[in-house]
Amino acid sequence: MSEGEEIYKQTDENGVSLQCLSTGVSLPDIAKTNPLYVQFMYGLWISESGDNDADGYSSKTFDDGDILYFGDTIVQDEFTKSSGYDPKLTAETIRVMNVWMAMTTELYRSTAMCRNGYFDDVPASFNPVDFAAALYFGTATDPDLVNTLDSNGSLYAWAKRAGNQFVDESLGVNDEIISKLKDLQKSFQDCRGLLDEDRERKGLTMRDSAREITNLMMVPMVQNFLSHLASQVGLSLG
Repeated sequence: MSEGEEIYKQTDENGVSLQCLSTGVSLPDIAKTNPLYVQFMYGLWISESGDNDADGYSSKTFDDGDILYFGDTIVQDEFTKSSGYDPKLTAETIRVMNVWMAMTTELYRSTAMCRNGYFDDVPASFNPVDFAAALYFGTATDPDLVNTLDSNGSLYAWAKRAGNQFVDESLGVNDEIISKLKDLQKSFQDCRGLLDEDRERKGLTMRDSAREITNLMMVPMVQNFLSHLASQVGLSLG
């Protein structure tokens, strides 16, 4: 458990950690950028562990933690829950609540920056979709991850492992996501220099693309859930 907590909180040379993917967000990034974050935040706020107080967001809590950082609160609970520490479940929780959600935020950030013209204040090479792709692939240099698939912690490898558990999987989730990420990356660059009206229209089209990618990203979560249920009753999906 102590090793797991250390990995979760360990920072790199830029001060980035798995934990800060959840705690490093701000209200504007959540409330104005990532609709999924708001939906989950609201659902947890009105739960038995939330405060269910209708007076603004500033003092909202979930399980004695700031509602804005509910992802970190859930992960911290994984380390201390009464049923005992489960490394595999904790890793899955971090992957979904921190890495998966951070990628979703970057996808929607690209659409917001296009509509609002915020990219005028950043270098021409800046593209939020690049951040989303980095969160998806991790540090892998080989897109096929042939030699590291079993142990790699990236969302790409996670999705690949999930799909491999099913017989004759019809949808190549990773291939679809890669293709749509490339399209969204180009759309963000094309947004530069557009007039306000055209930029608004472009941003709304990009938002649809971000939603499509997010929907695809949900497939591995459902697949892993079904696989876990099957394992509990001794069934095999592959």
